[in-house]
Amino acid sequence: MADFVLHLFQDGGCDYTIGCGHVIKEFSAFSENEMKEKVKGIITDYGRESIHEVKIYEITNNKGNLDIDALFAEDDEKKRNEAIKQEEDKERELLKKLKEKYPDA
Repeated sequence: MADFVLHLFQDGGCDYTIGCGHVIKEFSAFSENEMKEKVKGIITDYGRESIHEVKIYEITNNKGNLDIDALFAEDDEKKRNEAIKQEEDKERELLKKLKEKYPDA
């Protein structure tokens, strides 16, 4: 059995939405004939006359699902640390000004 990704491109205008005019479908097939029949069925479902291009990709190395939070964890940690540093810098500056204004306190 093989896994495939089918990318359909629709004719006509676009309303500027993400993925406008594009459909991505994933499916599996045991043979090239079965794959072709499934592709024909998907195209028919979306309207053969409205599709102007079709690309098909065989998935040979599926990396699996990505944990989005883990993917961005390092970036998020850097942002948190930078925000903490900025806040500490503001507090240090305020403390410096207060010490200058009230040297005997």
